[in-house]
Amino acid sequence: MNAFGGRSAVFVDDREFMEETLDNVLRIYCTHNMPNWSLPWQRLKQEQSTSTGFVIDGRRIITNAHAVEYSTMIQVRRRGCDRKFQASRYAVGEECDLAILTVEDEEFWEGAAPLAFGELPELTDDVSVIGYPVGGECISITAGVVSRVEMTVYAQAEKELLSIQIDAAINPGNSGGPVVNDDGEVVGVAFQSLDGSDVENIGYVVPVNVLEHFLEDVRRHDGKYLGFPRLGITHQHLESPALRGSLRMSPQQTGVMITGVQPTCPAVNVLRKGDVIMKVDGIRVANDGSIPFRAGERVALKYYMSQLFPEDKTEVELLRDDSVMSVTVPLYVSDFLCPVHFGGRAPSYFVLGGLVFTVMSAPYLEHEIEEGAGGLAHLLSTAEHGVRASNDEDIVILTQVLAHEVNVGYEGFSNMQLLSFNGERVKSLKHLVRLADANRQEFLRFELFRDRLIVLEAAGVPDATTQICKDNSIPSPRSSDLVFDAANSRTTASAVAGDEMVVPPASREEEEEEVEDPQRQPHSAGVNGGKPPRQPSIPGTVVPVRRKPGGRAGEGGTAARRAEPRRGAGKERGARLRSAVAAAGASAVALGGLRIEGRDFLPRLRTGAKRRSRGGGGESGERKQRTISWRGG
Repeated sequence: MNAFGGRSAVFVDDREFMEETLDNVLRIYCTHNMPNWSLPWQRLKQEQSTSTGFVIDGRRIITNAHAVEYSTMIQVRRRGCDRKFQASRYAVGEECDLAILTVEDEEFWEGAAPLAFGELPELTDDVSVIGYPVGGECISITAGVVSRVEMTVYAQAEKELLSIQIDAAINPGNSGGPVVNDDGEVVGVAFQSLDGSDVENIGYVVPVNVLEHFLEDVRRHDGKYLGFPRLGITHQHLESPALRGSLRMSPQQTGVMITGVQPTCPAVNVLRKGDVIMKVDGIRVANDGSIPFRAGERVALKYYMSQLFPEDKTEVELLRDDSVMSVTVPLYVSDFLCPVHFGGRAPSYFVLGGLVFTVMSAPYLEHEIEEGAGGLAHLLSTAEHGVRASNDEDIVILTQVLAHEVNVGYEGFSNMQLLSFNGERVKSLKHLVRLADANRQEFLRFELFRDRLIVLEAAGVPDATTQICKDNSIPSPRSSDLVFDAANSRTTASAVAGDEMVVPPASREEEEEEVEDPQRQPHSAGVNGGKPPRQPSIPGTVVPVRRKPGGRAGEGGTAARRAEPRRGAGKERGARLRSAVAAAGASAVALGGLRIEGRDFLPRLRTGAKRRSRGGGGESGERKQRTISWRGG
């Protein structure tokens, strides 16, 4: 056994060195204030959670993004210390589920030493997971072995990046903790685990190279995280000889065929549907879409892309119309038509005559599924298959109608996509607000999906909106990001009524704004440390299991999220709607690596598995849940 509990023949005899490592692994206490997706002008009751973090150079602390999501207060405590120190978020990478925290108090840094980074571990290497999981107050060390190094979907933001699979348990509270090798060097960050009755002790680690990519991204862009880039294409494997023959490929040529190019990415000017990508920066692409990784190992092409940065370009050798050519393709960071998260921002909303509009997002759809809402098929299909036609495009939905005499007859309308306003196609929620502010017509016509139509008399809308907001305790008829300037904050009241007025022009910034196996994807540890749902077992079938983020452990609340990658490989599968459950739960709940007490809140889970709520050690409940998967733009 080595100093960290490993089984390798390599020993760390220096007890002091081990103690120094443990002293710089921190317990993180976080208070979360989650949005109310159904009533976007409100927040839910505050919830508390605990997780793990560790000190790195530059007086920074690394943890999981899901551990500090929607935080209102973050505190950290070092091992053996009786005091908690206030911390703040410096940078957050939702895709890789990583976050950087800082502490201003000089006393905290006295005696602190950054943990050193090691290399990406090999298969069968011994590793140790260090953290503060549920089950006690003291630091915990769990030994394990590297089982796989491959592309995995990170449950926090449904991004596929390189990950390390280990056979050590990652329990609620472990999220954000360092995973070290026999020399005490950090080789990754604990973040999620695979859950199901047929599996045990399968944990996932953000590799050190993904962590390094995150840190370099933040360094390059003055403290701002931009994300992991991609080409912006969809492609099909060319393992069929007939398909390759139809493309006039020689036996020596291999690659993948482009089936679509994202309209908003730079590649749209260079690549075409039907092109065959044979090499990227000189790296040969196989017919199954893989590229060489390490000796005896291959990974998906997107692994290579994920090692680059948004401002980079790549040389692509392709086959087009029987000709081989080389083109330079700028990379970009994808932005899904249906957002998987808002980066800590509250959702936007607009109330007009009792009609409540917001932007379609994964959290909103999860909430509606959880509430048993019907009529979501079109929205889910749009979330799965929709593609942005422009960078400022959103799917605007009518969430509900707050009853008032001005909107009589429409009270039952809900969860419908808004297509146009007064005959003009609505491109985004901001666009709708501008159209409403500039209205000069007698009636307001809202054309919805399935040829539904809402018509309001413009003259009665301003007073009705004011009264409706008062009756429903809505502080403002629009979210703060939709109040364009002081003059416009009153425009709806006069413009909708048809009064003559001058609409201020948009600012320059506003004008510029103007298929893999889904059953093998991870689920995040959510706000209650819960596990992923599982479908009923049917004889003769394989029951899918889910991965959950290794989460935070909570005290008197609910909260949890996912993990971070380094510059590792991302095979970004488009986002998948996770199943959400919000029901009163007895005792403490364990979700992904996050332990929380009270309400059971499960944010981004995967379809399939059965979720068990655990309080401390024993099970406190079990229930099935529905999940939906989708890809957005």
